Amino acid sequence: MLRLTPLDPRYPRQLLELDAPPNPLTVSGELGPPARRVAIVGSRDANASARRFARWLGWAAARAGFVVLSGGAEGVDAAAHRGALAAGGRTWVICGTGKNYVSPRGHGALFSRIAAHPGGAVVWPFPDGAQPSWRGNFLRRNGVMVALADVVVVAQAGAFSGALNAAGWARKLGRPLWVASPEAADLRFLGSVELIRGGAGVVSTVEEALSAIGAPPELGPIARPEAPGWKELVQHAASQKRPIPGLAAEENATPPEAPPPPLDGPDESSVFSALCSTPQHMDRLVEKSTLPPQRLATALLTLALKDVVVEGPEGFFRRKNGA
Repeated sequence: MLRLTPLDPRYPRQLLELDAPPNPLTVSGELGPPARRVAIVGSRDANASARRFARWLGWAAARAGFVVLSGGAEGVDAAAHRGALAAGGRTWVICGTGKNYVSPRGHGALFSRIAAHPGGAVVWPFPDGAQPSWRGNFLRRNGVMVALADVVVVAQAGAFSGALNAAGWARKLGRPLWVASPEAADLRFLGSVELIRGGAGVVSTVEEALSAIGAPPELGPIARPEAPGWKELVQHAASQKRPIPGLAAEENATPPEAPPPPLDGPDESSVFSALCSTPQHMDRLVEKSTLPPQRLATALLTLALKDVVVEGPEGFFRRKNGA
């Protein structure tokens, strides 16, 4: 456990841009070597496509060498953190409480996993006893997170989303602000629409988002440790013919002949050809498809939205039955 003051050389200098820099800054884990940082923020009740976008952007940004920052909440935050972990990359949780509290309560295991991960950190900018009920701290936390970031991406924001406060901090501190394309008729994007009307940049795909935040245009496969126990879980489930959590096969082992899925362009075709009914990790799909990670992530997102690909936990994917 680290307690850093502004006089400590390890204290992030960007925090000195704030009127009241956290003092001390409490850290579990390691801040690691300097790297570019992207804050991925959005609604707690985000819809499925926004969570996918956040997860895949977290995965691809981590592979590109970014530290992925978010607030550890349900929805977009958790998706971004888990995406970065699945890539074997670095992610920091910027908490809105003191270290004596976990908010939300169900994320204790996630926070512990991040703190134990190489280059991962759980950061508390408040006194140890600061409680989750102190709403103002979550808004101040957004300022700390944005100050630490080089760029901010909003995956989804409703009309009253806390992500709007983070966007306000981005404008105040001069951080580039990008917003994922809103979906028509979904009220959970009303805040996103207002941000775009206010001049925020728009990104429609993970590939566009990576370009916007300054990631290298082409990335090759990056080695990462397999998610703990997943290889054994997949092999055991296959031998027992039992469903894998999040990737359960449909009841019919031999589905009726289905028309070919609607594929648009060589990237989707390459990724779909690399997939099969057995779950495969995204790193394996990068190798099989020969696509750079950001283009693979974009194609997977599109295929999932077309309902021909099923996403499971920890970055595993398979074809949907009949596809």
